[in-house]
Amino acid sequence: MPVDPSFLPETIRVALLAGQGTHGLMTSTTHLSFLADRFYLDIPGLQKQVFSVGDIVIDIGCFFLVYKTMRNRDNIAIEVKGSEV
Repeated sequence: MPVDPSFLPETIRVALLAGQGTHGLMTSTTHLSFLADRFYLDIPGLQKQVFSVGDIVIDIGCFFLVYKTMRNRDNIAIEVKGSEV
């Protein structure tokens, strides 16, 4: 996944240029650059992370999938309990 170098600290930029890590630096020839990792999150106690808008959309979609699934199971359980009485 390409990473926008302007959002990275210098030490990480140097490590990526040396070939370390799973990401590559975004250049002017990168296709679909709007999908690149552009956000850098550094919370003390957690690992430093880079992520993209697409990652956020996927996370929201997974949340709604689990939410809807759990909500449907609750409705089914209520209907089953109601029919037994």
